[in-house]
Amino acid sequence: MHCLKHCGCKIGNNPLSVSPLQVDCADFFRCTGSGEMLPAKDPDKQRAALETIQTLNLQHENLTAMREAAIISALQGLEELTYCIEHPTKGVAPFERKINQSCGFSNTF
Repeated sequence: MHCLKHCGCKIGNNPLSVSPLQVDCADFFRCTGSGEMLPAKDPDKQRAALETIQTLNLQHENLTAMREAAIISALQGLEELTYCIEHPTKGVAPFERKINQSCGFSNTF
């Protein structure tokens, strides 16, 4: 089972230095465009972040790949949104067609 290799299943009885329930938990980490999880640049947060990354195995290849895919998808969405804003007369039909085709829906445009 892949879950045993990362996140909640990986933690076991080890305490977390940074809890996902902390209001500022995102301030401890940064993520590269390739999905790699790194500690924040703030020296006061680096040790806790590194410990949490190691405890939860946040560098596991499955997690890194999922983060990278999410980043690529978000960037593509921003690119499409930017296009629609910059070319308002062309509308969103080309992107709606692309989404419908990739989801297996029939083209209604």
